[in-house]
Amino acid sequence: MAGRLYYDESNPNGCHRFEEDLDISGDPDQDVTPMVLVDRGSCSFVQKARNIQNWGATLAIIIDNKPLENPERVIMMDDGSGSSVHIPSVLISRDDGEILKNFLLGSPNELAKTAALVAQFEMEHPDDRVEYDIWTSSGSAEGMKFINSMHKFNTLLGKNALMTPHYVVWNCKNCDQDAIQKDCLNEGKFCAPPLASHKMYGKDILEEDLRQKCIYNTYIDIDYAESWWNYIEKISTSCPEAVAESCSLKAMKEVGIDYKKVKSCVDESKRASVNTILEKEQNEWIYSGVAFYPSVTVNTRPYRGNLDSELVFRSICAGLNVTIDVCEIDYNFEDNKRPEKGMSAKTIWLLIICLIVVNVLLIYCYRRYTKREQKEEMQLQINEAITQYFAFTDARKETDRKPLVGQQIEDFQQFC
Repeated sequence: MAGRLYYDESNPNGCHRFEEDLDISGDPDQDVTPMVLVDRGSCSFVQKARNIQNWGATLAIIIDNKPLENPERVIMMDDGSGSSVHIPSVLISRDDGEILKNFLLGSPNELAKTAALVAQFEMEHPDDRVEYDIWTSSGSAEGMKFINSMHKFNTLLGKNALMTPHYVVWNCKNCDQDAIQKDCLNEGKFCAPPLASHKMYGKDILEEDLRQKCIYNTYIDIDYAESWWNYIEKISTSCPEAVAESCSLKAMKEVGIDYKKVKSCVDESKRASVNTILEKEQNEWIYSGVAFYPSVTVNTRPYRGNLDSELVFRSICAGLNVTIDVCEIDYNFEDNKRPEKGMSAKTIWLLIICLIVVNVLLIYCYRRYTKREQKEEMQLQINEAITQYFAFTDARKETDRKPLVGQQIEDFQQFC
């Protein structure tokens, strides 16, 4: 995209709503795509991008505030409200940002209006094979779920893609001794958080990480790591809550993995004073630019977006420098779709039927209630009418029996 460049001195950080309307005159092409510069700091990346989007821009360019920092190593994290942002955003170095700002602020208005940028978003594709990495932990249920959903797409890609699993390893030498004993190896150098259920401590997770990494290292040259994929799928169903060594051994036998080779690999990594496999995994994570897991990098670049296997597959295809047939097909793997955070159609129909039954019962009860009320009201009115009738009849009889005393006195007075 190519568009005119803007920088608002009254809102340099982009942390507040832009008050004045965006002047879209001077765009370099027929497609109006304004791009806005803002400084890093004072609020989240998401808030800046949202305010820029609401201003009418199509690209948010954030200038780093650290002079020696490599912006390619910075992950612009979502603050939890990023789903409402639909425009792309990029982070540029402070030096590059100062050059652009100085031109916009130091040039006459008519000249500043001519400032434009061309932005291209491309995946690097150095050769005809994409190398992508999955960052996870054997204690991550989400990671295991993603790997299982990614298996079919990896099979489609074949030798056009090379997947490497990496396991997130923490350093916690300053943790208390109880945590180090339960959750760490090498006296706190390598640690993993325990499962919330406490069915696996961090030390158990690290042992399973080692087994999985050794399975991959052993079988990558034998069957292109197909055994690793099969093993992950097997333990996801056979050991859903905790992967103990006994369950791991059973899963390896069922998918045809040589347990002795895997154990030899694990033992070899422990012979040195520092576990060689875990140390390498720890260093890889530090230099990957990945800040959370499960996550994916494609050609060493962190994948941004929802961790959906089909979307990751499309990103891998974009990283190829050749077009392959499998990337041109629209796939619809029903079991690949993540469960929607909502009710299924069956649940909705059951709910509708329940509501109908409840409404019928309410109407029936209401009609019986109103009918009884009407009956009681009618009976009351009848009783009142009968009472009034008898009272009126008694009054007439009493009147007929009484002498007309007043009239007799008046007649007597007239006679006298």
